[in-house]
Amino acid sequence: RTTKVTQSMTMTMLHPMTVLRTHHAQVSIPRGAEEQARAFYCGVLGLKEIEKPETLKSRGGFWLELGSFQIHAGAEDGVDRAATRAHVAYEVTDLAAWRQKLEATEVKVLDGVPIPDYERFEFRDPFGNRVEFLERTVEERSSLQLESSHLLLRDFSASDWHAVHEYAQDPEVVKFELWGPNSEQQSREFVEFAIRQSKERPRKGFELAAIWKDSGKLIGGCGLRIRDATHGEGDIGYALRPDQWRKGLGTEAARALLRFGFTTLRLHRIFATCHVDNVASARVLEKAGMRREGHLKKCLRQRDGWRDSYLYAILDDEWAEASES
Repeated sequence: RTTKVTQSMTMTMLHPMTVLRTHHAQVSIPRGAEEQARAFYCGVLGLKEIEKPETLKSRGGFWLELGSFQIHAGAEDGVDRAATRAHVAYEVTDLAAWRQKLEATEVKVLDGVPIPDYERFEFRDPFGNRVEFLERTVEERSSLQLESSHLLLRDFSASDWHAVHEYAQDPEVVKFELWGPNSEQQSREFVEFAIRQSKERPRKGFELAAIWKDSGKLIGGCGLRIRDATHGEGDIGYALRPDQWRKGLGTEAARALLRFGFTTLRLHRIFATCHVDNVASARVLEKAGMRREGHLKKCLRQRDGWRDSYLYAILDDEWAEASES
């Protein structure tokens, strides 16, 4: 007896039925109030309007985009928006500055009931819809730790400078870098800088020691820096000892940094640059899922003059899609 395998059966076998993610949320606005709503959601909150499908334009309202998520402003009458606690919650940076901005536009801001790991407040939009803003609080920890298959990425400690100097003084390691070869004092100063940076609040720099799990040895360093908190942009970098090259560890570190940047820091775009002659680094970035966006001509001054760089980047929705596949 033969069994006919249909396309739907094949898809079910390959992709078990799963709720993948939130695609959009809808807020309600009165009919004819689109311009007032745009002034608030686009003008005050800074959300980006996107094209609404032709088949739905006759219903009124408009659509907004926030990273890989959408907000649909739907027009309808006869709704008592002030009577419901249903709402959209937006995670933001610099909650205090947002409070000042909203209060300056005569929006009444109310403190939210505390929840773990977040500060928050709520307010009503011009039509009575409840809106919540919240910001992740960074707890004091002795060491941030990220993990991959073979690596532990953690904050530097003062005693790490010896291991850092072992690779930072190597001309082969720093051949394509803007820094080095390091003196002992420079390696000490880098570790001291990384420790000071780890204590800043809000934290914008994450210089991490790369530890080989099996041996516990420090074999390199990597980092993620928040370059523009308003636009959710950061960049990554890495350096490993030569005896750890060509083992896929650079890619592991890059992927761990991207995961941290998009899932914990909620960044929108992460970029990296590498010397145009650094074929190995370009390969690491491409294997990590980043795409080459451009060739920057004589953009940085290096020891032997001006250097060209390749620019690589990845967006939050691109990373999420690749992670699901």
